[in-house]
Amino acid sequence: MFPQMNSRFEAFVEPAKSQRSGWFVILGLCLIVIFYLEFMYLLLFLFAAVIGGDDGFAIGLSQVSRMLGAADTPLALTLALATFIGMFGAVTLMARVTRERSPMSLIGTGPIVRNMFVVILVLGTLIAVSTVFAHVYFDLQPNLPFSLWIRWLPLAIPLLFIQIAAEEMIFRGYFQQELAARFKSPLVWILVPSVIFGSLHWDAETYGSNAWLIVGSTTLFGVFAADLTARTGNLGAAFGLHFTNNFSAMFVTSMQGKMSGLSLYTTPFGANDNDAIRILMIWDIGLMLTTYLIYLFAIRIKRVA
Repeated sequence: MFPQMNSRFEAFVEPAKSQRSGWFVILGLCLIVIFYLEFMYLLLFLFAAVIGGDDGFAIGLSQVSRMLGAADTPLALTLALATFIGMFGAVTLMARVTRERSPMSLIGTGPIVRNMFVVILVLGTLIAVSTVFAHVYFDLQPNLPFSLWIRWLPLAIPLLFIQIAAEEMIFRGYFQQELAARFKSPLVWILVPSVIFGSLHWDAETYGSNAWLIVGSTTLFGVFAADLTARTGNLGAAFGLHFTNNFSAMFVTSMQGKMSGLSLYTTPFGANDNDAIRILMIWDIGLMLTTYLIYLFAIRIKRVA
């Protein structure tokens, strides 16, 4: 059952009640998209000018476009993550311009860090155990030397956190707050942001007939994150769920090819192996569901105590 309004979530939603006009929601979302795209293209053009060198800007632009599209080297994946600096800047700017409030109001109050690390500990443990089994089941292949992987992490991890923070502040912060300020039903303020979040992961070119499965999986992820946000009144648990999931998929074990630039291991198959992708998605959904249920159990035990 979806969580109902509670004192923690009401406090989380309260800043969104200062302006109830739907125009502010539309303005905020447009501002985020415009600022993010402008920053991404600026970063792309600057990097293209650097690597193009004597070969010219057009050659550099083509190389950078290919890098971002594949993200199959440490530099390429790091550059792809860096584009989310623009999204993070956009959502913080939006909070100031359209709401005249601190970006922290999109994150909430209370034990944010504790909630985040509890989820990281639970899901991280499950992923570590599952990775051991995956070595046997999927016959994982080494991708990056451990020494090279370690050298890239001090730069890549902060960028990864910026990426997940930006997305959570938009979908489980801004969007969920605005909808909850206008609608009482959790079917609206949990499902609508989650469905939109999942739909943005549609990629038929990469995943073929499994594209809908990817959308469904990310939509379910959004439901879990939105539900935990409503129960706790802050984004801490959602941060932990998103960060650990993406860290595992990008930095521990990824599929061959796209987005594999910083992973320690890769699967012996790519995104075009439909049967293997289905197994992998069911596996990932199982890990997220288990983490979600463990966290709900921990919340209930704490309240009873």
